[in-house]
Amino acid sequence: LNNLTFSNSAGTIKTINTVGPGSGSIIVNSILQVGTSTDSAQTVFANDSFDRIIDVNGDVIITSKGRLWASDFALFTVGGNWTNSDTFTHWNGTVTFDAPGTNRTIDSGGTSTAKSFYNVDFNNSSGGWTIQTNNLLVENNLLLTAASSSAGAFTLQEGRIIEVRGGFVNSIGGTPTTWTNSTLYLNKTGGGYYTINTKTGGGDVY
Repeated sequence: LNNLTFSNSAGTIKTINTVGPGSGSIIVNSILQVGTSTDSAQTVFANDSFDRIIDVNGDVIITSKGRLWASDFALFTVGGNWTNSDTFTHWNGTVTFDAPGTNRTIDSGGTSTAKSFYNVDFNNSSGGWTIQTNNLLVENNLLLTAASSSAGAFTLQEGRIIEVRGGFVNSIGGTPTTWTNSTLYLNKTGGGYYTINTKTGGGDVY
């Protein structure tokens, strides 16, 4: 598919389920959009039952008329921007941002149950992302696995907060990361301790 948009003019909420059995992937070369501004009611795109791999090479847009229910284990990769204006339900799954270029943006929409992620992995040695507009809540693990070597390839916008309630692993530290006037909040679920490892590369200034 090039672009995939789910729209609803029925006047009542509609749910679009991925179906099974089978193991086919949903590959979108450009934009995956759930809901449009002119819809008369909500559209739910549900991948929580048959757990298809979703590979979006462009943007994911959840409009104010959209809801996206993810799989708890199937791969979900996003190569472009992320914008959530309504509901993303993570079901304890992982979203991997694998942009092949820089200047991608992540707007979670906030830190409520309908906006948070469970596991997030930023992972492309040519990629670059800015967390902007709203704070980001990761209920389990946040991994900064790979990014472009350019300055500020991973940036947390000034005044924004990333809250991590599980593990935080930063493998791209140093010049590629920018944390100026922003906050990384390690808030382990259930309390307890974080282990801070000895750095193996250039350190970050948080």
